[in-house]
Amino acid sequence: MSIGNNVPENFSPEELSLLKQREDHQFEYAMASLQATERDRNADREHSRISQKGGLIFFAGVGIIILVVTIVSLYLDKDDFLLQLAQYVVAAGGGGGIGYLWGYKRGSTKQE
Repeated sequence: MSIGNNVPENFSPEELSLLKQREDHQFEYAMASLQATERDRNADREHSRISQKGGLIFFAGVGIIILVVTIVSLYLDKDDFLLQLAQYVVAAGGGGGIGYLWGYKRGSTKQE
């Protein structure tokens, strides 16, 4: 008596039942693993989207503030103020604490 093309005839019904049960469990495990991977990927995408949005808002805000300060300074003929401000920004971003902190945070996020 042949049950199917993929099943040899020398298996007993108990062995066939165990094989079927094992295949069912493997399928359920594979589906659960795929669903967990999908949830993980979706959570990662959501985190990246929020992070990128926050960074964009921050840098857009900084750009607008710099633009307003530049326009006001040029309107009031305070060119020396702009030069002094540029020196402070370069010093803070290049070798000061802000540049060091930014570089440290970038390095720590890349290692994770």
